[in-house]
Amino acid sequence: MADKYTIQVDPQVSRSDGKKMEKDLNRRFARVSKKFGKHLGRSLKSAAKVGFAAAAAGVAAVVLTNPFEKINSDLNQLLEKFDNTSTRAGQFGVSAGKYFEAEQTLGSTGVKNFDQIIARFATTLEKARPRDDGTTEDPYLREFLGAKDDLDAFYAFAKRLKTLNPTERNNAAETVFGEKMGGKIAEALQTDLAARRKKLFGSSSREDLTKRIDYLGRREGEQSNFRAKLAIDELIDKSNSVTSETLKQQNRIEKLDQEREAIRLSQYEVFASMSEEQKKMSKTLDAISESVTTILAPRVEKFQQDFGVVKDWIKSKFTRNDSKNIFK
Repeated sequence: MADKYTIQVDPQVSRSDGKKMEKDLNRRFARVSKKFGKHLGRSLKSAAKVGFAAAAAGVAAVVLTNPFEKINSDLNQLLEKFDNTSTRAGQFGVSAGKYFEAEQTLGSTGVKNFDQIIARFATTLEKARPRDDGTTEDPYLREFLGAKDDLDAFYAFAKRLKTLNPTERNNAAETVFGEKMGGKIAEALQTDLAARRKKLFGSSSREDLTKRIDYLGRREGEQSNFRAKLAIDELIDKSNSVTSETLKQQNRIEKLDQEREAIRLSQYEVFASMSEEQKKMSKTLDAISESVTTILAPRVEKFQQDFGVVKDWIKSKFTRNDSKNIFK
């Protein structure tokens, strides 16, 4: 009978052997990830090129586009806006700054068309003035007739509304401003308008606002003078240039454009078919892109998970109890 031998196996490996195994596994994973990353990199690189090209085109468009038309339009709107503000303020017997302050304060509560609101209020207030016989057409706002101007009367009315219950408040607002606007205004006038004004305008005074608005209003008037002069110059300069031949040439060009449009219309089905095929191709490309993303994303995630599992397994097998973890 053959002698029996007891084979003793040491479950631990030396640090040097562990390092060798780690390097070997790392090389194996490196080869796999390199192949995977190579294909993924190509896709990302192509996408990056497209993205960079689009970004570059956007920057070029901003740099090369002359912003003059936008600036000129903004200037026109600015002058027109504050000229209107100055004009409206004068209609209600208040300074431009006071009117602008009220307009923006009420606007911050969500109420728009302040000019219509204050006009309706002023009309109703005027109806409350007593006739020679002591009667009034509309006595509802009679208690606010002693105010300095229409805006002060408006603020006094707003203060009065706060003392009413919701039903009375809505009825009062609808009586003055009409059913359509009354409810919204009644809600807005519950706001502390003085506190809201302070929050919006800070230390800016009505006098300063008035000066600035009136200044822009005068510039709008100056602009109107220049434009009137340009209109006169246009009449004188261009009237001699428009001849019968000018109009004939214009007509010939417009006729050519019309004929071109007629040819395109006659080929409507051809162009429509081409457009349809382009849309189908675009739809197919979108579907392919979605499919690639759907397939690729889980694979990337799984690869990361598998790598983590293997690394954890190696750490558990080649960690000595009496020494530091070789992966730390």
